[in-house]
Amino acid sequence: MKGTVQTKTTKKGIEYLYIYLDYTDPITHKWKQKAVSTGLEAKGNKRRAEKMIQEYVEKYQYLEAPQTDTEVSRHISLCDFLDYWLAGKKSELRQSTYEGYACRIHSIKDYFKKDNPELISLTPRDFNNFFRYALQYGKVNQKTHKREPLAVRSVRSYHSILHAVYSEAVVDGLMKTNPLDNVTVHGKKNREYNEELIFLTEEEISEVLHFMDRHYPRLVGITFMGAYYGLRRSEILGLKWSAINWDKGTISISHTVVRVKSIMAEDATKTQAGHRELNLFDTARSCLLKIRQQQAQDRDFFGKEYANRDGYVFVWEDGHSYDPNYISRLFAKAMADFGRPEITLHKLRHTCCSLLINKGFWQVIYRFRHTIKNTETLAIPRIPAPLPRVVATGFEPAASASRTKCPHLKSTYTSIFHHGIHLYTLGHVYFYLVHTYIWHFFKLLLELCWPSPKIIAYLRLHALAVAFVNVYLF
Repeated sequence: MKGTVQTKTTKKGIEYLYIYLDYTDPITHKWKQKAVSTGLEAKGNKRRAEKMIQEYVEKYQYLEAPQTDTEVSRHISLCDFLDYWLAGKKSELRQSTYEGYACRIHSIKDYFKKDNPELISLTPRDFNNFFRYALQYGKVNQKTHKREPLAVRSVRSYHSILHAVYSEAVVDGLMKTNPLDNVTVHGKKNREYNEELIFLTEEEISEVLHFMDRHYPRLVGITFMGAYYGLRRSEILGLKWSAINWDKGTISISHTVVRVKSIMAEDATKTQAGHRELNLFDTARSCLLKIRQQQAQDRDFFGKEYANRDGYVFVWEDGHSYDPNYISRLFAKAMADFGRPEITLHKLRHTCCSLLINKGFWQVIYRFRHTIKNTETLAIPRIPAPLPRVVATGFEPAASASRTKCPHLKSTYTSIFHHGIHLYTLGHVYFYLVHTYIWHFFKLLLELCWPSPKIIAYLRLHALAVAFVNVYLF
């Protein structure tokens, strides 16, 4: 098996590097080719992709192995076939995706393992009953240990896995049709999953950073990167010093730290388009330099026991990586103490989006790297909007901001006031345009035909109405 690096251009015109593996088919003895995405953009990453060739050659070595017919008994149980299907998918999936599938299959087996039915004996009605049960009692509360309803989206993921499992059973000749074809999970439509976009205002961000600096100092940098760069949790914790180009003033997002069952570090983002390069503005530079200075002190203190060999930006004092779930829980606790418990770490992306839109950048897909169909992508300008300044002691809140028991109320009322002024101005403009067009229309009639008493009377009435509206309404 041999591998070569080649470029591939997406529909959006972005070039990515792919590794093409040439191998001999063990059945036909003919040469075949398999393309594997590296997730790297073509510019400046060719050598890095060439180093990945050997890794992919070893991973897909099974393609050249002789095919052995592993016949599956028609009387195999559903639980055993689920394990068989998952084992076959292990080489095709990322480790985090594989562990997510394993968790869902474990929950499916918990329901069926009591009767342990055969794969071919289950009917659409059996699966419909399973989905109904999962919607009502599919989750166990970790505190009370009682059964609770499972989210519709999670139950639909069960349906997707079972449908794929039975599709493979059809291919293997164990069944003629897929019993999941006509079974649906009743609940919310996909468009109803769009959660309310809760975000912080500019004044609140300054207050939050000041609050974090006093009470939760290890969250200051994490909050900053989430609010002003819109990074996901995995991207924040996966940020390395090597990804920061101090001379060019850029931050490269290409490494993530995720957790399903175990903590995994990967040179990959959630989506292929997640690889991106962002501007390192002055406030971020000051924030990161302060963190690097603190890490240098920690490295000197712990000496050989310092564990941050990979150069992560956000780590414990002894250099060990954070548990992603711990950071989420700590941030939730911090925001509850601040007075905004509804703001989660992921919702800081909403805040960043709100800031960009407020500054006039209406299309912000580049920074967030969501895959959205039928939407053109507009790159964010290199120079961002002015942000709160960093001082030696931490982050200073805005001069007009004041800490209150409910700090979000003031900004809410301010937003409503500005929104009302905006509507007032728009109403005045629209009214002016409408009555101007009407005036010119009748003026044109006067020029084209003899002035009639009715037209002159209407013009006088129209002038009085405009004067009345301007005086009493605006």
